[in-house]
Amino acid sequence: MATNIKIGIVNIPCMMINTINQRDTSIHLNQVHKEDGGKVGYTKYCKDCGKQLLAHEIGKSYKDKVLEDDDLDRIKDFLENQTIEILGFSSVDVAKKKRFIYANYYILNDISKTAKKSQQKTFIAFIKALESKDLVAVCKYTSRGKQHLGFLYVDFDNRVLLSLFPYNRAINEDITRLEDVIESELKFDVKEIENLSKSAESFITENERDVDLANIKDEVLERYEKVINGEVIIKELEQEQEENVFVMATNKSKKKKKNDK
Repeated sequence: MATNIKIGIVNIPCMMINTINQRDTSIHLNQVHKEDGGKVGYTKYCKDCGKQLLAHEIGKSYKDKVLEDDDLDRIKDFLENQTIEILGFSSVDVAKKKRFIYANYYILNDISKTAKKSQQKTFIAFIKALESKDLVAVCKYTSRGKQHLGFLYVDFDNRVLLSLFPYNRAINEDITRLEDVIESELKFDVKEIENLSKSAESFITENERDVDLANIKDEVLERYEKVINGEVIIKELEQEQEENVFVMATNKSKKKKKNDK
């Protein structure tokens, strides 16, 4: 996905790779006709005059304005134009904020046929400078007409990452407050934590095994299909969870705490 890093009047072409593909990891249900399994369609009609419309009679509008083809072309260019606008450079500790990231992108040098060597050199020089200064570029990422707050930085494995955060003042204030709470000393019974840790260690030991990433199956989908076909009952899944060693120890700890009160 092509985009630009914008610093003042300088544009540096680059490429973005989404590290999470949510679409392929979700389960979708289709609306169908119960009698023959045919998919259900939707009739398109005008809510003002009631006329049923054909595809060529349907346009688009923004507020009260019906858009012409020229308008649509300009809007399409605007929406498809993605920009990473650098607002400044700071010594933000991104590691402390990683729990609040809702999207991650790898930023790579533009290797398209239209890319110029001078622009590729500029990208490499900019990233090397960012790494040597050990700073984070606070930026505004614009995509499909929406703005996102982002941090552009060189991660520990020398990859350039763009991490997106909620672009909302109130939410960002909450993030700062939550960081203070998380980093503060939490007061728990030390013995209770030690007992739970032993149970957790036992659970990890029982499930310890080498996993080859290339051979990982979509177990959620497999389990879902078994549920649909009646091969697995939801209650059995709940029972598996209840018989988990670590869960049993946690529940035991909760009951003891409740009785102590």
